[in-house]
Amino acid sequence: MRFIIAGLCILLLASCSNEKDIIVEDQLEKVTHVEGQPTNIKESEIQKGSFTLTLKSEKDQYKVGEDLNIVAQLTYHGEKAIHIRYAGSWVSLGTTNLTKNYQFGSSMFLANSTTPLASGETISEQYQYTGGLYVEELGGNPYSEDENSKMSKMNFPPGQYKIEAHTDFKNEDNGIPYKIHTAIIFKVVE
Repeated sequence: MRFIIAGLCILLLASCSNEKDIIVEDQLEKVTHVEGQPTNIKESEIQKGSFTLTLKSEKDQYKVGEDLNIVAQLTYHGEKAIHIRYAGSWVSLGTTNLTKNYQFGSSMFLANSTTPLASGETISEQYQYTGGLYVEELGGNPYSEDENSKMSKMNFPPGQYKIEAHTDFKNEDNGIPYKIHTAIIFKVVE
């Protein structure tokens, strides 16, 4: 009986969460949709192995003309220092306009890079809309050149947006590849 009670206590403690909402990778789509409607999520954190990928927005709602403040962070929790190798950047940040159901890819310079990481070290990448790279199958460019220019200056038109962070890197010291994905959703209003 003591083992059952102890087991239940451990299960209860493990299920309690801290103040931060942590979204498990395979439950990302379930969490971001409530009754079929996307909900705003200003911070998302995924842990895989010795790494934590965090994507966060300063706000879950911005006004038209207000600069977006969105950052991706990768934190290494291993015991000894390592090197990670990736093409271009350790993270790719894609944009989807959920209101117009339009997805923009992200462009990246493809030179190989290596970054050393010590235990507890975090690297960061500020989100920047790359503009103009959109998925053709979805039918034409939904933005005028003027709107695209404003978006490239982080001034988005009204709508609900999803930013997705994708990592694709390899721990050079042991050869293990890592692909981690997370997303946030925010709204831009008049």
